[in-house]
Amino acid sequence: MPHEAWKLLDRLKAFSPYFTHVLIQQPSLTEELFDRGGYLSQPNLSQLTSRLKKFCSGIMEFQEFCLTLRRFKQQEILRLAARDLGGISTFSQTTKGLSNLAQVCLEASLHFCFQEKAAITPKDHPPLLSEGLTVLGLGKLGGEELNFSSDIDLIFLYHLVSEVPLPPLEQRYYFQQVARRTILAMGALLGGDHVFRIDLNLRPGGKDSDLVLSYDSVLEYYQTEARTWERQALIKARPVAGNRLLGKKFIQEIEPIVYRKFIDYTVLSEIRSMKGQILREARSHSLQGENLKLGPGGIREIEFISQSLQMVFGGRIPSLREKNTLRALQKLKEADILPPKEYRRLSKAYQFLRVLEHRLQMVNQRQTHSLPADPQALAHIAGETPSKGKKPFSSSPALISDLQRTRENVRSAFDNLLLSPSVPSQTRIQKLLAPDSELETGEVEWKALGFQKPGLIHPIILSWRKQTASSPPRLRSYLEQIHPLLVGYALQTANPDQSLTFADSFLRRVGGRTGILAMLIEKIPLTREIMDLFAQSRMMGRLFSQNPEMIDYLILQKTHGLLPLESKKKVAGKRNGPEEDLQDRLALLRRRKSEHFLTTALEELAGRITAPEASRRLSDLADFVLKTTLALAEEKILQEVVHPVYPGLSRKLPPSPFCVLGMGKLGGQELGYLSDLDLIFVYSLKAPFLSESKTHSFRATDNRKRITYHEYLVRLAQRFISYLSLPLGEGPGYTVDTRLRPSGSVGPLIVSLDSFYEYYRDQAGNWERQALLKARIIVGPESLVDEVGERIETLLFQSPPPFEVRQEMIHYRSRMEKERSGEDGERINPKLGFGGLADIEFITQYLQWTYLGAIPALRQTNTLRVLKALQDNGCLSEMDFLLLKEAYQFLSLLDHGLQLLYDRKGDPRTYHPQELTRAAELNVLGLGRAEIPGWEVTAHYRKVCQNVRRLFNQIFDE
Repeated sequence: MPHEAWKLLDRLKAFSPYFTHVLIQQPSLTEELFDRGGYLSQPNLSQLTSRLKKFCSGIMEFQEFCLTLRRFKQQEILRLAARDLGGISTFSQTTKGLSNLAQVCLEASLHFCFQEKAAITPKDHPPLLSEGLTVLGLGKLGGEELNFSSDIDLIFLYHLVSEVPLPPLEQRYYFQQVARRTILAMGALLGGDHVFRIDLNLRPGGKDSDLVLSYDSVLEYYQTEARTWERQALIKARPVAGNRLLGKKFIQEIEPIVYRKFIDYTVLSEIRSMKGQILREARSHSLQGENLKLGPGGIREIEFISQSLQMVFGGRIPSLREKNTLRALQKLKEADILPPKEYRRLSKAYQFLRVLEHRLQMVNQRQTHSLPADPQALAHIAGETPSKGKKPFSSSPALISDLQRTRENVRSAFDNLLLSPSVPSQTRIQKLLAPDSELETGEVEWKALGFQKPGLIHPIILSWRKQTASSPPRLRSYLEQIHPLLVGYALQTANPDQSLTFADSFLRRVGGRTGILAMLIEKIPLTREIMDLFAQSRMMGRLFSQNPEMIDYLILQKTHGLLPLESKKKVAGKRNGPEEDLQDRLALLRRRKSEHFLTTALEELAGRITAPEASRRLSDLADFVLKTTLALAEEKILQEVVHPVYPGLSRKLPPSPFCVLGMGKLGGQELGYLSDLDLIFVYSLKAPFLSESKTHSFRATDNRKRITYHEYLVRLAQRFISYLSLPLGEGPGYTVDTRLRPSGSVGPLIVSLDSFYEYYRDQAGNWERQALLKARIIVGPESLVDEVGERIETLLFQSPPPFEVRQEMIHYRSRMEKERSGEDGERINPKLGFGGLADIEFITQYLQWTYLGAIPALRQTNTLRVLKALQDNGCLSEMDFLLLKEAYQFLSLLDHGLQLLYDRKGDPRTYHPQELTRAAELNVLGLGRAEIPGWEVTAHYRKVCQNVRRLFNQIFDE
């Protein structure tokens, strides 16, 4: 092997575990690409097509074709990676090569699926049908600028073929089948890899529409209904597979829709609105490490600059109708729309950010856009990323420094895009806030600045003026800096009034603590995030403004990552101190709860974790608090009684035979931000759960009264609930609900193991047994935990559900919707309403209960994990599983977002559709992202709920 080839191969293997794996799986590639110098040439589109035809020649079986396609993709992407890493290809050549690879694989897949379909089609239906389908590539595929791990954005269009004797509905069904099979061939994980993931969300209707849409209906949609962002997406549309002539004809017909004949000033306000959304989302992503795509000054902002200018001026200047971003920037410069200096900055920035993005994705062939937090991994990336002199960066700090300068240049250009209205200058704001200001600051002035509720803002500003004027010199100097800062940042959020209102509450609690004020002035990114938090979430605004000390934890978390919860021993370890010691430890525990609650909300608001991941964190937090609080309660109550065997507690008393079951959302590890804790307490006074050394009674320390062990456990449960829900200055506690216990609210607070079992076996209604499907044992002595678990299994798993369960579940779900959801003609309830989360949970629990006796994998409490187990074991089709999974994730996201935004307590929690739209406009939890635009959230919600209810009826009718 030539020395240069050997060095490059060694670098590639050291840099990328994915490519190392490919070389191990296909050892012949080492000889072909490196021994023979195959990496020195890059095949064009025609050559790639010929090679792939030879690769797949003679293959008739679908799975064999898919595996062969993946081997071909691995070979060619390895070639492109070697050329890119070795500096042989330019950035444009690499992205063109990746795009060509995706295109030939897509074309081959479509052709194979047509052939496969033709083999089972009657002879009087000739393969002319293939002429009726065209595939449009959008996004980076359309612009011939794919990443090493890109999705490919597609739209499948069909046109009825008159020469084929098939009615329109059958032709439509035929094309749907071919498209579905093509998507599977390209995107399914097979042999540990996929070819390219396919994203169809840019088609009209997004996820809710058919896979293949008719040519005429799509054309009509774009002519009459398309939003600005949809027209903008068409800038990059080009035919990539199927009937290319049909695709080209479509592109020609929609061009006047995308590029209006005259400068389209009517879209300026919509573009500015989209720009504002990008700014808000970028701020939320800016604290995810360094997100090269979505963060401030990132790739998306360059693409938005280019496409916005193309939309506005492209109708008058045809040369601007360019699909590739770099070439579009060049055309904008040539048309004197983009100044030469701005063009050079943006062009260099785009190439630098995209090359760095390639390096991130080459490591493990993952679709990532963020620099790694691990210093060693970051240094690894820096050492293979070319700097200005084409040599790799000497260190991680050098890379980060260059990246920061690049992003500042991009953000500057983005801020100046289309003369977007600007926030008032700090000088202007300082004058308005000055105690001796002579400027008129009535409601009209504050509305002109950007506040929507000047009657709310004006008193805040007046109080700030008075506070500044009456404060000591040191405090006054801080207030003169912080007040204008907070007003300016509030005006940059999507909800300035709410942001400033919470900022006022926050400052009132801070009072004269200049350390916190100095920190806000010093740490500008943190202050920005807090103001965004106030704008996005009433719940978090209330919690943070009531507990300003949490700012310290927030800084630590951003420095060191998510900090672990305090160990139970540290918070609840045995102590014999005074009452104040208990208060201190409860306060410490409550503070830890509030801090982790806040961190979880921030992570979810920023898009760093999904709604199910947030629920898992909230549930883990609740588990920790429950275990720690129980230990504190028992320690405290033992100080009030004396056990005959252990007077003075000189020896450690064995754990009480007391078990806590989490039910409902807690049991399923699916807690929301406003969830109650549904608990059942089970005990046993029989061996082996009760140690032989224990007797059945205590006496109070004042020797006046003897209590039984049962009374002791009741007292323990009551104290436990009290500590959990006790209001403290360090943050709210939990609301505990024990109504799911045997006999409900009229039954005893704690129930013996035998009574628990006998009740569910002989007396409980089917709905109560259904609730046991979510039972999860959180804390208790190991031997008792095992026995309770075995009893629950006996109740649920050793016999199928009674025959009448299906009708009872339908009836109970109907009552829940009518009596508890609070839905009417307008207001909606994502949890309990029509087609909501409760529908999905009932479907899951019905199927789980039906099959769990025969399938041990179903014996778990989490809805998504049970759904996956149902699908894995053939109890639920893949299509139904995906529908329920996506619906559950969306509805959970919506439910979390509405909880955080509106902080609406009590049941039922209902919302007006306009409140859903507002949540999307504020980009709460990413609800305003491209695939679910703000103005479509309500329609998307309705469609999701209709699909869920349809499946509910279908499954319960079978």
